[in-house]
Amino acid sequence: MLFRFISTVSLLIFLLLSISGTAIELAVFRSLVVFTMLFVVSYIAYFTFSVIQKKTEHTQPETAGVTSESNSPQSE
Repeated sequence: MLFRFISTVSLLIFLLLSISGTAIELAVFRSLVVFTMLFVVSYIAYFTFSVIQKKTEHTQPETAGVTSESNSPQSE
């Protein structure tokens, strides 16, 4: 779905550049640059979110155990 969105945006950029009278070579180049930039940004964002999610999954059980032990009543 994300790939379709990126492709659609780059094709719309190409269409708008073509309609405005830009040379075809320049319009293709600019639309490819837009496609590459959007793809790279989305890939880096997806990779970063997956790394953050894995880190939080590894740290959650440890903190959950500590908080449940600290909340238990102590006998004096």
